[in-house]
Amino acid sequence: MRVLIDTNVVLDFLLERELFVESAARLFRQISPNELNTI
Repeated sequence: MRVLIDTNVVLDFLLERELFVESAARLFRQISPNELNTI
């Protein structure tokens, strides 16, 4: 599956925004083992 990751999701992860960091981290964990293709 291909996904487009919005800049805000990247910022949520990098800045560890309290309400969103877990969701963003879960997304990045899925990208790591090649479950998702990013564009």
